[in-house]
Amino acid sequence: MDDKESLIEKYKEFIEKNESFALIRMNIKNFRYYNERHGQAAGNQILMDVFNVLATTLSENDAMIREYADNYIILKHCDSNEQLVAEWLRPCVDVLFDCTNPILFHNLYTSFGIYYVDDKTCSFEKANDMAELCRKYTDTISYRVFSYEVYKQEFFEKYMRSRQIEEWTGLGREKDMYQVYIQPKVSAKTNEIIGGEALLRLFNEDGNMVPIQEFLPILNENGYIRMMDLWEYEKVLKRMDQRLKEHKKIVNMSFNISNSHFHDSEIFSDYKNISERYDVPRNMITCEFLESISIDEKKMNELIKEFHEEGFQCALDDFGNGCSSFNVLRYADIDIVKIDRCFFEESPRGNKVQILTAIVEMLKILGMHIVAEGVEEKEDVELVQSLGVDEIQGFYYYRPMPMEDFFALLDKEDKE
Repeated sequence: MDDKESLIEKYKEFIEKNESFALIRMNIKNFRYYNERHGQAAGNQILMDVFNVLATTLSENDAMIREYADNYIILKHCDSNEQLVAEWLRPCVDVLFDCTNPILFHNLYTSFGIYYVDDKTCSFEKANDMAELCRKYTDTISYRVFSYEVYKQEFFEKYMRSRQIEEWTGLGREKDMYQVYIQPKVSAKTNEIIGGEALLRLFNEDGNMVPIQEFLPILNENGYIRMMDLWEYEKVLKRMDQRLKEHKKIVNMSFNISNSHFHDSEIFSDYKNISERYDVPRNMITCEFLESISIDEKKMNELIKEFHEEGFQCALDDFGNGCSSFNVLRYADIDIVKIDRCFFEESPRGNKVQILTAIVEMLKILGMHIVAEGVEEKEDVELVQSLGVDEIQGFYYYRPMPMEDFFALLDKEDKE
């Protein structure tokens, strides 16, 4: 089949005959590399070879075109998604992988989006759009493996939800949809509030909180996380500065340095410039680094050194949750270690208590200030207190709360 119009006519014919079929979109992953590496002539030959290999997997009643570049559209008869995947897609991928083109042999990776046309009122345009949506937004699209996604209503709803949240992240500041929440940290010895962690929260247009696991990845993807982290930082510093001028109590406040900032050469300058606008002592500010940003030891040390030279404290967050936590302690000049909530998600039993005991003892030898994070049960509180941690943060004491509620709580505790 030579052109898209002919394919559309074939699609309509299948619909009119009430045939069971799916519209499939296929793309060659990293095709630009082949073009650049081997030249346009070799690239064109690859496109032809792939088309011919695909054709061998289709029956005479199926249809296919190369829409443009390395994008193919296929109309394939099948009785269900399950049948299509088992009886055509997987064998098809094997055939493509074994393509005799010397450039492609065992080096061809493809992505597929599948829309099974069970609604006979569905237009070609919609089926094509939904198949492409599935192909582009499957979780493994960026992996060097074959990937595919079959259209389901839940997939579409998840996509629409994600795009809606992305819209909110962009409109959030303009429409006051962001708020700063603070979770108190208490002394393990006295149970009084001695610190807090600033946390960003997003609310939709109806005033309902958007789960952080839904909006935070999108902020990282669209690059807004930098702007919002700095907005949050200034918001809290401004309030702390006001309280100092009113002769009210402040406590050490910690802020997360997002992973996406790590290779931003201006990030330290941005935090420093904001800090210089306010009279908040630097030792009342802690910058929290995730252990997962420790890939570049030199860069991490440089950044921590810059913060230290300005008087900030530096903390290692989520300690024990990743494989590089101990390695960070080996080379990074860290002041505070926050033991990850994974140790407290279940009642401590078996070797978990022994591991936690050994970690705390090691951190004490290294002279670290220790925070137990994510503590929710009384038995966990008693455990970390007996081990001698310095601070506890978790639902057992306080959930994250709006910033003004936090400072009101601080005032109340100060009066008592």
